Amino acid sequence: MPRLLGYRERVNTNLWDASPIRDLRDTTGLFGNRNVGTPSLCNLQIGGQLGCDSTLIITNWYARTNVLATGTAFEQAWIAWTNTAVAQLMIGSRPYLQRPLGELLGPRDMSGGIGGHDQFEEQPTHREQLAMALYKAYSEAQKGEATGPFPEGPPAHGMETWHDLTGAQKLGWLNAVAAVRPLSRPLVVPVRQNFGVVIGSDRVAWSALMEMLPTNIAPQALVWIHLDGIVTRDVA
Repeated sequence: MPRLLGYRERVNTNLWDASPIRDLRDTTGLFGNRNVGTPSLCNLQIGGQLGCDSTLIITNWYARTNVLATGTAFEQAWIAWTNTAVAQLMIGSRPYLQRPLGELLGPRDMSGGIGGHDQFEEQPTHREQLAMALYKAYSEAQKGEATGPFPEGPPAHGMETWHDLTGAQKLGWLNAVAAVRPLSRPLVVPVRQNFGVVIGSDRVAWSALMEMLPTNIAPQALVWIHLDGIVTRDVA
C-alpha cells in the first residue's frame, strides 16, 4: 500500500522559565518541574519536554530581567555576575550552546545582539539562508522523509532539498522564520527528547551581588530564559 503523508502543523513558539537570583548560587537547571504550569514563570506543561509528540526547532535563545541596575556599586556587581554566570542550552544530556548570561541579556536584534556572529542581518538574502538552514535541520531530523510544515499541506514525497520545493513551500519557511530572531544553525529537539538550560554562577560574583541586592526582592523571579522557535507535529 502507498505510504500516506499526514498534514504537518507548524506553530511559532516561545518557551520560558524563571529563577530567583538567590537560587542561582550553584549550577541550576531551568525548564524543569519547579515552575511548570505557572505562566508568569514557566509556560511548559511537562518539565523538560513538550506536552505532545512534537518536534521543537530552536532558532534563538535569550534572557530577560526586571532588575534595573541603579547605583554604581550594585551596577558593577550585577555586570560582574551576569558576565561570569554561564548558560548552557541542553538537548538530552549534551550541552549544545554555551553563552555568558550577560550576552543573553543583551539586545535581541537580527543585525547583532545575542551571539553576535550567530546572527543574520535582516535582509532578504540572509532570511533565505536561515530558511534553508531551518528546512535542512528539520528534514534531517525527520530522516529525509518529510520536507516540512506548510500551511497548504504536505509537498510530494521525496523532495529532500530546498531547491526541490515550490515557491509556495519556500514561502512557508520564509514566513516561519520572519517572526523569530535566529541562531545561524537551528537546533532540533526530537520528539519526546528532554531539553533545558543550565546556569552556573561564579561564587564570588554571586556573593558580591547578593550583598547589594535588597532582601525583599531577592526571592522573586528576576531572571527568565526564553527559547524561540517552531513546533511541528503530525496531524491526521
